[in-house]
Amino acid sequence: RHPLEPVVNEFRRTWGENLLDMAEAEGRGLVEALLDREPNRLGAEFRDMLALSMTLKQPSVIRIPREQTPDLYKFRTQRAPFALGKGELLAAGKHGAILAYGVMTAKALQAREMLLKEGLDVAVANARFAKPLDVDLTVRLSKEYPWILTLEDHAAMGGFGGAVLEALSLRNADASKVKIHAIP
Repeated sequence: RHPLEPVVNEFRRTWGENLLDMAEAEGRGLVEALLDREPNRLGAEFRDMLALSMTLKQPSVIRIPREQTPDLYKFRTQRAPFALGKGELLAAGKHGAILAYGVMTAKALQAREMLLKEGLDVAVANARFAKPLDVDLTVRLSKEYPWILTLEDHAAMGGFGGAVLEALSLRNADASKVKIHAIP
């Protein structure tokens, strides 16, 4: 049994039958073969996440968005390697920072555009991972910006924003700068 068979079965359940022989490809080739047969609403970052998950020696979870998401790679300010627990700054700002992951990152970029029209220049960072959290990126944002807004599309209690607060506290950084925006 191929280790990604459960993933293929979930795709099959969601989008119907696909014609992929599990013995056909390995590693990144399997990811590309699988996703090239599916409706292409899953962007390059999802492909990188899936390929990374295949290299891990522990279980991992990837949340598949229900909605079409833009390719976030076009917003990259630098070409950082894709690595477990590492986020990236997509847009620098002056007045504050929005830290998000997943589908909320695209919404953060949309909010940035609206705020720019109002004269508010905010940074947007893509955390990419809720766990493990990129603590270095989080601390850097807390040092460089007067406030950080975390965005998540699920409950606030025990969520991404709480992990950001905990990480800052453990590094003796200013967690009072953080405001969590989530579903109550």
